[in-house]
Amino acid sequence: MITTGGEFREEGRGVTLSELVITMSIIILVAILCIPSQKLEKKAINSFSRQMSGDLRFVRRENILSVDTYIKISGNNDGYELIKVGEFSKNRILPKGGRIEFVSSSQKISFTSAGSPLHGGGTIKIKLGELTREITIVPTSGRILLKE
Repeated sequence: MITTGGEFREEGRGVTLSELVITMSIIILVAILCIPSQKLEKKAINSFSRQMSGDLRFVRRENILSVDTYIKISGNNDGYELIKVGEFSKNRILPKGGRIEFVSSSQKISFTSAGSPLHGGGTIKIKLGELTREITIVPTSGRILLKE
């Protein structure tokens, strides 16, 4: 032991592994508590709405090229299925509590060879908690517009 000005100090004493683990655990716990759940919901709804608008654009392009492709809204309105007939299908589901609202005569979305919507345009509302995103399909041109 070395004395300096009446204080005792152990030479070579560092931080133990258990002290380091406890400190890191506390830092991680505080960081997790600082991220509000609404921020995670916002990221989830933004990701889902961008993916859906991209898939709608893909379907429109494929229909212009005369490929039988469409999007079908799921029966309980919590997701959709992208179907390219004879090749593949892809399901996308919203996080728990999310809903898709689409008022149309058909839950199937496809386009003509000119690019306009087959069953007329409309607005698809994607809701998750308090957050809402809208995807508009313009009736005459078939353009896909995402409103965040």
